[in-house]
Amino acid sequence: MPARPISADRARAYRAAIEGALRGADAQRLEGVDFVPMGESMVICQDTGGIECGLHGHQGPNGSKGTAQGLSRTATRITIGDKHSPQILDGVYVAGVSGDLDQGYNTGPSGWWHAHVVTYPNGKRTIVAQDGEGRWRG
Repeated sequence: MPARPISADRARAYRAAIEGALRGADAQRLEGVDFVPMGESMVICQDTGGIECGLHGHQGPNGSKGTAQGLSRTATRITIGDKHSPQILDGVYVAGVSGDLDQGYNTGPSGWWHAHVVTYPNGKRTIVAQDGEGRWRG
């Protein structure tokens, strides 16, 4: 069964609780780490034209559902993670999933994969995929 949507206030509370727990566990290791609130921009590699990393990817332009195709029309480079299936479409890079590939609600054929987007200081990006044993290939 799909998860129920939560309110914006509850989402902010969850984010604050997670950030607080992580910082409380080892604040020194998280020095320089930013927790970006929903709806806020986080542009990296600004000297190379910028890459927007503040979008989860579930929301698209003008209230539409977020898709790589819709976001590719925004004329800015973007990295998202909502789709759980790695993808590159024009300037949009989509990470895979970091959690369990079996979430209980995803049945049938799937393109979900453990994959991460790595962004280099020069603005170039790559997708690093992992197999079931945690081995990776870029």
